[in-house]
Amino acid sequence: MRFKVTGDHRKVLEKQKFIEFEDVFSSDQIEEAAQHVDKVLGKRTRQLIDTQSCQELFHIGRDLWRDDPVLENFICNRGIAQLAAHLFQQKSLHLAFDQALRTTVRPGFPNATPATLQNRSCVQPLAGAVLVRLSGEAHPLSILPKKRENAVLIAPNLILPWEIFFQEPQSSYLLIAYAPAKALYICEKNDPNLHFLKKLGYVFGDNLNTSYHPLLYK
Repeated sequence: MRFKVTGDHRKVLEKQKFIEFEDVFSSDQIEEAAQHVDKVLGKRTRQLIDTQSCQELFHIGRDLWRDDPVLENFICNRGIAQLAAHLFQQKSLHLAFDQALRTTVRPGFPNATPATLQNRSCVQPLAGAVLVRLSGEAHPLSILPKKRENAVLIAPNLILPWEIFFQEPQSSYLLIAYAPAKALYICEKNDPNLHFLKKLGYVFGDNLNTSYHPLLYK
């Protein structure tokens, strides 16, 4: 693992519920991921991305890794999962989901009210998440990565200001969430993509299946 997690890192996470690691990705990796996120969103919407609202793109932006091998490699990166496992002190980690947070010429998401990551997830419990900035500007004193190559690791109980992802036009973020081994698919009505996993045969109360939620660290 390129990044060694120390006690100081965990103290920062405990205090502010998030921590930024520098130069986790290369600029080429970020550029490639940004292009492929838009590629998958375009295929799913079957229309020009710029004709869609933030809400529409959010609803089709769950689990992009399933449709694109480049994004699968980026999102299912075992080195990043190992970093997350050490920071969140987990013995094993599954990929819970990835979520595109994309705006076009029409920014804004009226329902993007503050809430924890856990409260917006139908996979519970979550261990934590990694936030990647694919395009757009970082807001000072925010949780957004200061550089595109950086990654912000987020605790599941941090109250996220979701509106910050949808304020600027033509911005793109990717959220990669992880779950421990005994996570379940539950009826969390605050998850806008609550019924997404039913397409894969899940019913509420099911444990995560490694065929659909790969084990990335053990």
